[in-house]
Amino acid sequence: MALIFVGAAGGPLSSWLLRDWTPFRTFHAWAGLACLLAFAVAALAGRRLERGRTAVRPFHARVALLAALLAALSAVSGFVLLP
Repeated sequence: MALIFVGAAGGPLSSWLLRDWTPFRTFHAWAGLACLLAFAVAALAGRRLERGRTAVRPFHARVALLAALLAALSAVSGFVLLP
């Protein structure tokens, strides 16, 4: 999870500092932000699942799938930004 947060922070920083772009002006940025949120929610639900709250299992599975799909969307939408 820590690497996801590092990557999410690195994207806007590199667009601002290295490319002189305004951060969060692309679809890729917003897809990445939604992905980060979904991974964070999945991690919190996973923590609850780990602590024995089995009622959260279906929610955790759905949010984790959503996070993976959003990660793929973010990756594909970032191709147009490559130099």
